[in-house]
Amino acid sequence: MSYCHRILLLLSFFTCITVGQAKPEPTPDQTSGTITGIIVQKDGPKITVEAPEQRLKLIPHWRGGMPKDGGGFDEKIVKKLERYEVGDSVQIEWEFSEHYRINSIRRAPK
Repeated sequence: MSYCHRILLLLSFFTCITVGQAKPEPTPDQTSGTITGIIVQKDGPKITVEAPEQRLKLIPHWRGGMPKDGGGFDEKIVKKLERYEVGDSVQIEWEFSEHYRINSIRRAPK
């Protein structure tokens, strides 16, 4: 393998590693709270909630280690999220741990 081929192989390798890693969000000033708003986007267990003064992208906590070891998003929260659709008004208690994590979700009080 020529020198140029080796350089290209290394560059592509490091590009794949860098692109494949999900960077945690910057830690906010407030590390827990409640948001009451409308679900404006839903992608499986990932939701975006918009309130008058903020917009948060939230996911369930991760439980149980690596996926190969049975790890995954918190099953109770995932099942609860299945009941909600885009446009639903919700109240979510959250905490920040690398991402905004859902502790609980319920329909917003009217």
